[in-house]
Order: sequence, then structure tokens, then C-alpha cells
Amino acid sequence: SEIDEAMRLGTAFPKGPLATADDIGVDVVLAALRAVKDAKPAKILEEMVARGDLGVKSGKGFYEHGSGGDTMTYETLLVAQDAATHVATITINRPDRLNTLSPQVFEELDKALSVLGEDEGVRCVVVTGAGDRSFSAGADLTSFGDISKAFKVWRFSQRSEAVVTHLANFPKPTIAAINGHCFGGGLEIALACDFRIAASRAKLGQTEVNLGLVPGAGGSQRLVRVLGQAKAKELVFLGSRLTADEAATIGLVTKTVPNEAFGAEVRGFAEKLAKQAPIAIRLAKVLLNRSNDTPIETALEMEAMAFGLVSSTEDIYEGLQAFMEKREPKFKGE
Repeated sequence: SEIDEAMRLGTAFPKGPLATADDIGVDVVLAALRAVKDAKPAKILEEMVARGDLGVKSGKGFYEHGSGGDTMTYETLLVAQDAATHVATITINRPDRLNTLSPQVFEELDKALSVLGEDEGVRCVVVTGAGDRSFSAGADLTSFGDISKAFKVWRFSQRSEAVVTHLANFPKPTIAAINGHCFGGGLEIALACDFRIAASRAKLGQTEVNLGLVPGAGGSQRLVRVLGQAKAKELVFLGSRLTADEAATIGLVTKTVPNEAFGAEVRGFAEKLAKQAPIAIRLAKVLLNRSNDTPIETALEMEAMAFGLVSSTEDIYEGLQAFMEKREPKFKGE
């Protein structure tokens, strides 16, 4: 505050540099500095963006902004956005409990997805877990309260399924960055993502039957759609814990990556997705997601309509122009 006060007094500017950065967006300022060849952005800017302290739009930056603080402030998640790459990262932030899933985690995940879904500056979302031990070890059974009340557990399952379905139908590409244990509800969240990239140390399983439970957030349905009936039954009935390589062999994950290269691989993959034409990606995702439950004649008509819709965008002209000029297209999502 002293810096801003001195600048206002010395320059007669209405706001100091820190308050201005909050108004513009700390992530936007960082991206602009990175674009300048000889500039060296202050480390504090990188740390703030990593925490999701982006200024007015997140409710906190160099200053607290109460009016917007409820949109991007979370107790169980970390949400970060990179304005330069258009990639956002949602981190389940309960490393002391192996990032297990409580009702609050699901509520905050639903909230974060709504905010990021409406943000045109976000074109791809990565979901991961804090630390390097666990993506998510599943439901936090201590948060159920009175587990003998069947209707309470039923409502928790229904709500969990609704949030995971929100993730599955998210209008932008999603990546589950599986950095460690991925069991039960953790795998159900990963299954709802478009891509699953696993570090070689990761272990995965639909393990509820080992506790006398059944999958409760969509696993019994999405596993079948990803792996087929026979393999899904094997994983659910046996409660097996697969290595990352075993999961890749059966198609449960998109790829496995050596631990030391994991972060760079996820970032690179996300940035490639974020460079694609946003409207085309959104329409293609709807078509692909509905392919399993839509009659072929209806699905083909949906595809033809989407093909027609996307031809009216500015991005198609940019794509064609870039192809003819032998350069990388710069899609705007318009």
C-alpha cells in the first residue's frame, strides 16, 4: 500500500501499480512481462498466479477484494490460470489426507468448473492433486457423518455424480494429471476428463468393493464406456490396483510418463489443446461424448449440423489462411 500511495502522490495517477495490476489481472501482467524479451518478471507474480491470487477477478491479489472474493476462493482446491497459454489448473489441495474427496471438495469443484467454463481466457483445464503421492485416494469416509443413514449417503452419491458429470460435459478439453494414487472417487474424476496422463509412480483402481462399497460417482458407467464390459467388471469386482503401465496397456490412461518428465509433459499436452480452435473443440466434444448413447442416424445429423455451424466462425478462415501460408493458426474462439 505504501508503494501505491507514493506513486499516486508522485505521479498524480489515480491508482498505484499494485492496485492497477489487481484491476488488469496479475496473470495478464505476468503474461505481458514474459512477452518482453529482456524483462524478468518478479518471482512474487509467478507465486501469486500459481496460488490463483489474480486480483479483482479472483477476490484477492495485492489487495483483498471482497466483492469478487467468492468466485475463486477455495478451501480444498487451488485454482491457477496462465493467461499466456490459456490453461487453468485445478488442484485438489488436501495432501495431508491423500487428497480424499469430501462433500466440500465436490461443491468447490462444481463452483470452479462453472467459473472456468465461463472464462473465455481459459481453453483447457488440468485437474490434479497436491503433492506427488496422490491424485486422489477416493472418498473421505470420515466426512460422511452418520453412514448408517442410507438416504444421506445416497444424496452424497447423487451430488457427487452430478459434479463429476459437470466435469465430463465441461465445454473445454480436460486432462487428469495423475501424479500418484488414483482410487475410487479419484478414478471417477479422472474418468470424467477427456485425457488421463499418469506419472510412472501412479497406481489406479476402482477399489470400492474392497471396503464393501460400490462405485458412487459414475465409475460403474464410465469404466464400461472406456474399457468395455468385461474389463470394467474385472476392475470393479476385484478392486485391483493397477500400475501406470498396466493402466496404459488396457487403455485406462492416455499415456504414462517418467516421473521426472511428468509436469513438462502435462503442460505441453495442455498447451497444444489450448491452441486448437475453441468452438470446433467444443462442438467436437459434444459429438464424441454423445456417440455412445445416440442412435447413429441422429448422431450423424448432429455432426452435419455442427459442421455447418462451425463454418460460420472466424476461426475457420484463420485456419484455412494459416494452412495456405504454412504457419501456425492463431484461433480466437470467434
